[in-house]
Amino acid sequence: MSELESSLENFKNEILGKFQNPNFAKIFPVVRSIVQSSIDQNFMVEGRFGDGLFGGGTQKWSKSKRALKQNGQTLSDTGRLAASIQIVVSQQGNSLNIQAGSNLPYAAIHNFGGIIHIPARSRTYVQKRYIRGTKKGKFKKGTTFGQGFTTKGYTINIPARPYLVLQDDDIVEILKYIGETLLKG
Repeated sequence: MSELESSLENFKNEILGKFQNPNFAKIFPVVRSIVQSSIDQNFMVEGRFGDGLFGGGTQKWSKSKRALKQNGQTLSDTGRLAASIQIVVSQQGNSLNIQAGSNLPYAAIHNFGGIIHIPARSRTYVQKRYIRGTKKGKFKKGTTFGQGFTTKGYTINIPARPYLVLQDDDIVEILKYIGETLLKG
């Protein structure tokens, strides 16, 4: 075996070793930032879509009633949903795991869509108020116990607005960075 052949064999074994037992720890922050910027972009443009594996649907998000009334952005009223997204990047053997999610109770229904069933209920309202004078509009004290009202049950249909999706460009960027980093290090 010549010197060239042995050096090529050593190089091949070194490359295979890097890919068989990769250490992803040094790339976690960059992968996390790529995923975070992709999710932030989804909120800014109110839904991105594509044909790929992680396309996020076939159309932009439908405008919410609040966004139409206030001329605002869908899913961006207070910014709590976007701010609550947590991204965890970890390694399990030779696999790189990326998990993104939110702990807000309404996060899942906005991402996947669904129907909320509101049951019928009864409430008691105190209706006696001052009609004239300086206290106009304020409740009178102790005049009545109130009046009961019953509301019918109804449903709210929330369309899916997938914000926890990556585009194919983001996947390519992540894979490219992983490949470059493993070849360097």
